[in-house]
Amino acid sequence: MSHEKPRRQRSLSPPGSSGRDSPLPDARLSRRAQVDGDDSKRPDKNYRRYAAGIERTLTLFDATRLEWPDYISFLGRLLKAIQAHPPGTDTLPHKNSVALRLSQCLKPSLPSGVHQKTLEVYSVIFALLGTERLGNDLPTYLPGLSSVLSFASLSLHPTFLSVIETHILPLSSSSLRPALKALILALLPGLEDESSEEFERTIHIVDGLRNASSATPKTNGNRIEGLGDEFFWQCLFLATISSRTRRQGALAYLNRRLPRLVADKDNDLAMAAESVISPEPGLLVRCFVVGLEDEQVLIQRGFLDLLLTHLPLDSPVLTDRVDAQDLKRLVAAAISVVARREMSLNRRLWLWFLGPQTNDDDDESAQLASPITQLSKEQQSPSALYFGSYGLEPLSDAVLSMFTKDKSSPTKNARPYRICLSLLDRSEIGSPLIARAFVPAMRAAFLYSKAASEADSQEVLRSANSFFDGIESGVIWGQILNLLLQAFETNPSHAGKGVENMQLVKFILTSFNVKEEEMLIFHIPLVAVVLLNLVNSCTNQEESSQQQTNILIQEALSTVEKMVSYLPERAKLNDSFAISDSTVAKGKSAQSKIRAFYVEQCGSIAVSPPPFSSYHTARLLLAESSVVFCKGLENHGTSVDVRARILTGLISKIPSQDGLDFKTLIKSSRDALAFRGEQSRLPFTTLTSIVQVLSQLSSAQALASDEVGLAALLPELVREAWDYLTPSYPRHHVEAVRLLWQLDELARGARLVEAIVSASLARPSSYYGEKTEMARRFAVIWVHTAQSSSGRKNSAWSMRSGITPSDGDWQQFLFRPLCLIMDGLNEHDTELKFFLSSWLTSISNVDIILDMILKSVLQLSSELQGQLAGRTSDAAGSLQSHHHDTTSQCLYFLQHLLNVLKLSSSNIWAALSRSASIAIDDPEASEKNITLDVHIARHCLRLLRTRPITPDSHPSADDVTLQCTCLSILQQLMHSTSPQALQNLSLEISLIDTLREYLARGTHESALQIALLDSILASLRLRRPEQPVQQSPLASPVASSVDVSRAPNQLNDRINRSSLSLQIATQPPRQLVDCLQEGISTASSYYVLEHRIKFLIDVLPLFAASIFQNLIPLVECICKQINSNFDQLKTVFIDGATVTRAPPEPSLNALLTGLEHVLAISHEQLAVEESRGHVIKSPEPSQGFFGNVVAGFSAAGTQSAGRAAANTRLTVVLCFQDAVRICLSIWSWGSVKDESLRKAPHSSASFAYNSLRLRNKARRILDRVFRAEALECLETVIATWSNPKADASESALKFLHGLDSTQPKVTMPTIFNSIYSRTNPSALEPGKLSTLTSDLTVPQLGHFLVEYTQSLDDDAMDEIWTDCMTFLRDLLSNPLPHSAMLPYLLLFLVTLAEKIDNTNFGEQRKIRKELSVRIPNAFLSLSLTFCQDLFLRVLAATLTTRNALNLSAEPKSPGTNGSALGRSRALTISDHPNLKALDYIDLISLVIPSLPTILTDQDKIVSSCANISAHTINPIMTSKSFPDPIRLTHFALLSRISRLPTNPAAKVWKRDISEIFNHPKVFSIPSSLAQSSLLPLLTSWIAGPDAKDRIVDLLSRISAPTGAGIMFGVGASAARLEADKKTQANLRRIALLILAAPIDTFVPQLTELEETITSLLTATATSSPSSTTRAEVFILLRALLLRTSPLPLAPLWPLLTAELQRAIASAVARSPDYETYTVPGLLQACRLLDLLLLLGHDDFQACAWLFVADTVDALYRPSDFEPVGLVDDLAEEMAGTAPPTPVASDAVAASVGAAAAGAEGADEGRRVALLTLRDGLAVTQLDKAQFVKAVLQPFFARLSIHAYESVYGLGTVDTGIEEEKVLRDIFEESTIVG
Repeated sequence: MSHEKPRRQRSLSPPGSSGRDSPLPDARLSRRAQVDGDDSKRPDKNYRRYAAGIERTLTLFDATRLEWPDYISFLGRLLKAIQAHPPGTDTLPHKNSVALRLSQCLKPSLPSGVHQKTLEVYSVIFALLGTERLGNDLPTYLPGLSSVLSFASLSLHPTFLSVIETHILPLSSSSLRPALKALILALLPGLEDESSEEFERTIHIVDGLRNASSATPKTNGNRIEGLGDEFFWQCLFLATISSRTRRQGALAYLNRRLPRLVADKDNDLAMAAESVISPEPGLLVRCFVVGLEDEQVLIQRGFLDLLLTHLPLDSPVLTDRVDAQDLKRLVAAAISVVARREMSLNRRLWLWFLGPQTNDDDDESAQLASPITQLSKEQQSPSALYFGSYGLEPLSDAVLSMFTKDKSSPTKNARPYRICLSLLDRSEIGSPLIARAFVPAMRAAFLYSKAASEADSQEVLRSANSFFDGIESGVIWGQILNLLLQAFETNPSHAGKGVENMQLVKFILTSFNVKEEEMLIFHIPLVAVVLLNLVNSCTNQEESSQQQTNILIQEALSTVEKMVSYLPERAKLNDSFAISDSTVAKGKSAQSKIRAFYVEQCGSIAVSPPPFSSYHTARLLLAESSVVFCKGLENHGTSVDVRARILTGLISKIPSQDGLDFKTLIKSSRDALAFRGEQSRLPFTTLTSIVQVLSQLSSAQALASDEVGLAALLPELVREAWDYLTPSYPRHHVEAVRLLWQLDELARGARLVEAIVSASLARPSSYYGEKTEMARRFAVIWVHTAQSSSGRKNSAWSMRSGITPSDGDWQQFLFRPLCLIMDGLNEHDTELKFFLSSWLTSISNVDIILDMILKSVLQLSSELQGQLAGRTSDAAGSLQSHHHDTTSQCLYFLQHLLNVLKLSSSNIWAALSRSASIAIDDPEASEKNITLDVHIARHCLRLLRTRPITPDSHPSADDVTLQCTCLSILQQLMHSTSPQALQNLSLEISLIDTLREYLARGTHESALQIALLDSILASLRLRRPEQPVQQSPLASPVASSVDVSRAPNQLNDRINRSSLSLQIATQPPRQLVDCLQEGISTASSYYVLEHRIKFLIDVLPLFAASIFQNLIPLVECICKQINSNFDQLKTVFIDGATVTRAPPEPSLNALLTGLEHVLAISHEQLAVEESRGHVIKSPEPSQGFFGNVVAGFSAAGTQSAGRAAANTRLTVVLCFQDAVRICLSIWSWGSVKDESLRKAPHSSASFAYNSLRLRNKARRILDRVFRAEALECLETVIATWSNPKADASESALKFLHGLDSTQPKVTMPTIFNSIYSRTNPSALEPGKLSTLTSDLTVPQLGHFLVEYTQSLDDDAMDEIWTDCMTFLRDLLSNPLPHSAMLPYLLLFLVTLAEKIDNTNFGEQRKIRKELSVRIPNAFLSLSLTFCQDLFLRVLAATLTTRNALNLSAEPKSPGTNGSALGRSRALTISDHPNLKALDYIDLISLVIPSLPTILTDQDKIVSSCANISAHTINPIMTSKSFPDPIRLTHFALLSRISRLPTNPAAKVWKRDISEIFNHPKVFSIPSSLAQSSLLPLLTSWIAGPDAKDRIVDLLSRISAPTGAGIMFGVGASAARLEADKKTQANLRRIALLILAAPIDTFVPQLTELEETITSLLTATATSSPSSTTRAEVFILLRALLLRTSPLPLAPLWPLLTAELQRAIASAVARSPDYETYTVPGLLQACRLLDLLLLLGHDDFQACAWLFVADTVDALYRPSDFEPVGLVDDLAEEMAGTAPPTPVASDAVAASVGAAAAGAEGADEGRRVALLTLRDGLAVTQLDKAQFVKAVLQPFFARLSIHAYESVYGLGTVDTGIEEEKVLRDIFEESTIVG
């Protein structure tokens, strides 16, 4: 390795100057022999005089504000001063200042005469310096000249080109190489107009630069073409990439000079072409990419022409040299031009893709892409071969990368589809491309639709649909078929990919247009055949990965079902087209033919007919679907419901079922019935599927009733459906009843259901309780079948298609089974009897049963009468035999009738009290319309009078039993609820003794519990008149509405009996209460529970007086059992649950009934005791000793009694609250969307039936308890609503509107009472106070008040208005106790105002009169819409009673509260998602948007806003802890004020913003809060014409640096610090305003800003303000760069570049400015440079080489490379010669290095800044040496490479991130002095 030459240090000493000399360090190269110093101090007297003359001339530039004549005058004096140089002088004193002033004279705003004069001065200076000196000083003078051609007039071009030609081109290669890119950018504007006079001259100059920069030897005086041009071409490509405005000139030069990059005969590139791609072709590719993606069509067209002529697809550069990623990027840029829909661009693109052999005439006749059969290479056209060889792969990669690239906006996601649609215009390109891009395109749309919002997804799908519609059907379905095949060809252990393919196919079917005629008729059926065959094949595989395989099969079946749903009936053909089965392929053979059709013919019907006719395709579909269904049955129900729907769908759409194998279907069904596995019965889905298929076949008339095996199959199916009617599993009750009648319909008149059900009921019991189980199943059939005839919802027929049996049919079918189960009523105390009693008293259609029985009785009684009338002695024997049979039958039905009447339910009595619907044949009947009970009584009397026909006149046993039965029936009729109808028959006297005797004799044995209950009931007497007893509000509704039809076994006269028992009650034994609790808690049988509840209801009145002692344990026991049963019932309807038994709905109903009665009796007793407590006071006791003693005892007794009464009431209230919570939970079941209740479709009807009944019952109980204890119950509801974890929290508010007892006129005063009970209890009467047992706070009540008011209808205002006004009036009379409630009252008032505005309530005369008479003076000013004064008073009370600085228990961090307010600009009260969590300021801010609605007067609006501001914002501004108390909610409040319509309160919020903006501690606000809240407010604040005044005012506060008077004073340091602090704050405020304002808002003030910046840059470390303000100056410049267009910034570039060089040079200790720039100033200077390199403005690119290597030298450095850029030079010096800094923290250095590395690894497509510090790193804690070592050294070392790679990556700059960084620096308080 050769020894390196010692490197000279760069001189950082600025030349001396008496004027405002630029502190620009001499940027000389280190190779210079002489040492730069201050030439003006040379000992030569003439030279010093020469330097002094130049210095005097320079001072004229700073002395006055120049106009353009002053510029010319200054330039003339400067020219004379320069020309006065001593002989032999080749240097220029004060060259940096001269260069600065000359560059300032080239401002675009000056006239061309000034520019002309400036160029003359440049020419004189360059002539003076000479070639060698100018080469060294080129960094000093060239930046000022670089941008001249971009704005110069045409007359100035020759002069500028002469300067370049004469003085720059002769420079050496080493001098030109660093500045070559800047020189190219300076000359490219001269090449934009190819018709200009100077175009060729400019071309020649650029060629000269190419020759001069090559530094290659010449042969015979001639330069070898292309040798050494690598660096020039790379610089040209970089200039084209980085400068958008210079791209037109670069294109012109490339058209003239770019070598053709094609191979010669030896397949090699020419030397000139090699120089273009050296050292690598990446920049060449990126040059074409940016040209093809340019916004101008002309530039795109020019680069396409370049591609055609210089870089074809078969070029070795693209095939061999360029990597795949760069080629893909180039192709992607090329195809992007088609988005313009410009024919000229498209034609050039087709030519580039298809090669030079493409016929131009084909462009005009290009048709849409159409798939053709596979052609050999000899058959393909040359253009297709060319594209396939060179273009297909990169085009496919480019298109696929577009679809796979992660894009955020929907527009970017939709763009690839539009491009692909345009590419379809050429079949040679589109056809092969679609084969590769279709599936990725669909997958990209599928993934985006799942991740994006609905609106964004629809936008992308619109473009995707256009792309989809542009492809032919055969190609689409060929790709879909390929997806399906791939799904099933995947390894079963990795079936996830196959599932994804299936989901993608379903997405295509649902999101795209697949209903074209060709698709429906041909492609969908063919693909469905293949998919069904794949499913069958997959089913035959081994079960290695059964779970994944099952998922795949389920997805496939769902896809087939979707396809079948699209098939139209018109796609079928007649049977006449059928051919023999031998010619039809099946299974794998059919699949192979279909695959070949889509692979070889691309699915094109125009090329080849489909493999099968429609008829044969239909047969294949039926055959495959039947196999799929049978395989599902064999696999024990795997997706059998979907399989059945597929098969039934095909059967319904295909008229001929020739493809079906009925024997196999029936055999598979029977096999499925025979095999149940571990289950006791067939899965219901399997059963439903089998019946569904059979029903569909029957309706299609494809299945004969005498089909082999069908007769044996149907009974088995009926038995399976019968098994699903068990009451312990109610999940499928409704569906199972439907199946029974469908099967009965299939039997076609065989009465199959009646026969099998009757057989099951008549079969002897094999275990205890079997008959009861069978009876319960029949009850299920009865309920759901009987409801169908009444047309009720949720019945078995409400959603059934097909024929519904008529009333006569189903009654006839079910009568025999009904009689069989009613035989159980004759048994003695058996479980069957207990069930039948409960069932017959609970059903609502018992009248049907009575009609059916009575019809048979009447028929038989008529026969008896006929036998008695026609008896003779000859026929006595036969007549007696017939009479015996008739009597037995009549007795049988009479016994059933008696058993029904014995049940004594209100339903039965109601049925009997209706008019008889049976034809009456009674000669004694005088009236036409008689009731059923009278009809029965008359027939019973007639039978009683019937004489026996036995020979001995002794009644037979049958006759006696018949008469006794009739008597029993009469007794039951007399004990009915309305026996008055029988009084006309005169039955009372004659039948009382008989009835009593029968009652005494007819007690049947029963189980112990039921026998005890019957004994208790038998001891009770008939009702008699009772003395009135005070009842609670709960008693009457319960007594009037609860009956047996809704609550089983509930007594009708409960209230009367309970009232009587209240008078005679005694203390019960404790064992009875324990027995009640144990009986209710025992869950041995759900059905005995109903009788236990009945027993409880009967015995409760016996111990009503002592009920409070046992109330809580009893209620707790009932509630616990309700919760347990209810949870089990809910679990049954959760899909996937394993529960097989659950309590039936009647059991829960009975428990709720028991709870209702317990609450009713307890509340009645509470009312009795409270009435006894209100005794009349005794006369005033006598005074004296004995009087005082008596009074003391009396007071003590009164207090004890009061405590006892309070405890009693508390006990009752707690029980009421438990009941409300339980009933509310039941009521909300099914009404709120719950993910845990995923109800399967096959059980939805049963779920609806059960939930509806329970909800109705719970609703009735809630209605009654609210009537009794409205306040306590409402508080319980509010507590549930406030608890988000409660199950019923979402529906707690909704149900209040559905109860009669919770109307607004009742609920609103109750809410007020609840609030008063917590804020001011003394204002309420004792009876209206709450017990405070609910854990509620005042804010929760206030929130509920607002929400409830919002939920009310507008018309309800007239009901609550008076109560609301009274409440508000009382509250405002003493607002202090209600301070927590006041903010919510504002929202309450706003809500009332909005609702009243929607009605004519305020215009009613009665209301106006009431408001003017009954309301005090404060309310007399009520408008027709609302009381404005009332709102103002509430607002004032709210603000004065709350301290804005102490609103919550602890301060909330910014952004944690009110984030919703910050995100939503138009949020209203009703839309706020988290109103419960809002505090005082949040609530106030929610009121502000409604101020114009409430306060129509503008002055009042302004006054209210001012009042709000005075109590919320002003205290924060005056707080010593500012800005700690300020939060996001305060800014949200000001934002809402600023958005008021017509903005009447502008002065208020602008004053507040002004105070915040000018507050000394404003920069202590967190930057995140400032960005989200303060910055938008500042944007509104500076909007309008006064924006200029605000910036000018801030500039006027900044004073110019001065050193006079403070150098040696006592307070010099303090005064300097104060001046620095003020200047820093004002500069930051200016930068903040610039960031807040729209772009280019402050362009008119740029001159003033430039003057201020120039003045502050003269500050030193000892001036006031000092150089500490440099950091804020750089922050201000960063803000200007981000929020100002590049063109207005042109005057700032010379000053900015000079100051930036001086600041960065101060990083080394030998710099004279080392103390001038502090650590924050140096950091901000580096960030400014980083931002400049990132933005890449054209004017700065001319100066970028002064700081970094902006060419390929940054990455590919030559062996003799010496850095010219200041940053590179310092980085090399710090790495090589700078001494180590031991005090630097390695941890800090590592953190900064990691941050910088992270910046380099930014996401592709986005350019980011390099200098990124770790969060929490305080640079102010580091001294300058530490800072340079830890931060700047790694930054300088990476900057050149990072800048080059940023340009090379073609990324875009996210200015939002950079603005956020500037904002963070502005609000970095630690860098402000003091």
